[in-house]
Amino acid sequence: MGESFGVELSAEPGSRAAKVCIHPGSGTLFLFDSPLLAKSVEVQQRERFVDVAVGNRSITLMPPTDIQPGERFSVQVRFADDVPPTSATFELVAHPSWAAKQVSVVHPPVGVKNCPEEPRTGGHGPGLTGLLAEGVIAQAGTGVEAKDLSKENTCPTGQVISWGRIFSYLSTTSRKQAGQPLLRLALAVELSNHGMTAWMPTRAALGRAGQRAKELSVWTARPLPPGTSRHWVMMETEQTEDEARQVYTLDIWDDSGSRRVSIGHVAFP
Repeated sequence: MGESFGVELSAEPGSRAAKVCIHPGSGTLFLFDSPLLAKSVEVQQRERFVDVAVGNRSITLMPPTDIQPGERFSVQVRFADDVPPTSATFELVAHPSWAAKQVSVVHPPVGVKNCPEEPRTGGHGPGLTGLLAEGVIAQAGTGVEAKDLSKENTCPTGQVISWGRIFSYLSTTSRKQAGQPLLRLALAVELSNHGMTAWMPTRAALGRAGQRAKELSVWTARPLPPGTSRHWVMMETEQTEDEARQVYTLDIWDDSGSRRVSIGHVAFP
């Protein structure tokens, strides 16, 4: 569900806020190398968070239970000593299946000037899945678009593998296929396993009547345990622009092929 990573602050003016992934039900602990001014800690929409605990050199955050993938919250802190930088800002990004467990925050060594670099984030994954894990969820004009498919894809009752929320994502690439722009597509599906044993989805495909199904790569943090809890499964593929504008049926299954979930009316932004 998460891992620990480090952030080295920059003393350069205008430095970008480091992104930190959060997920409902998973706490994130910030550890600082300098004491905090406790009353200076500001958490955007703090009232929505289940809990915010500020210590002398730490902040523990338990995210809101109703956050949607891509929601963002800023966290601002000020330090009690005079070591630059004297303040820091972090951007919390709601992720469908991943959260940073611990973030260790350190000041740059005295006398060492920071080299410009992208802020470090937690989470890994190939292609667009990796962007999702870093919290790069679409807004208009950013190059990645998102669409909520949940309302038009209600799961029938009695399913052994049921689904809840569904999101589709689309990103452009610089490549072409058959003279058409090649687009990168991703899906995030919230699944529950009502069977008696754990279930590990390993394969997925997008299909249309009369067309050959297109297989997708599949990523999930762990096998889905039996019970009513929901877990995110993410999938990715590439299609031409014309293909990406079609409506598909999504099939997800395990290595044995004996347990399968089929979701219709899957479209991309």
